[in-house]
Amino acid sequence: LQFGGSKLVRCSLPWSLDWYEQVVLRFAREGQKAPYTLSHETVAKNTVETRVQAALVGKAFTQDAVFSWRS
Repeated sequence: LQFGGSKLVRCSLPWSLDWYEQVVLRFAREGQKAPYTLSHETVAKNTVETRVQAALVGKAFTQDAVFSWRS
């Protein structure tokens, strides 16, 4: 990612929303020369990955609510 990746396929998801979002932001960084494709995720039903994905969505929702409460 430091030198110009343009595609990302996640085979597993991190528990940390910060780590998840950091990868996305590195793809959308200033100076990116190639068109980029963000995050294709492989998540099978009824697995730990399903719970991780739901937790990340919940964390993002909570974080957005906390930071936008004054708006």
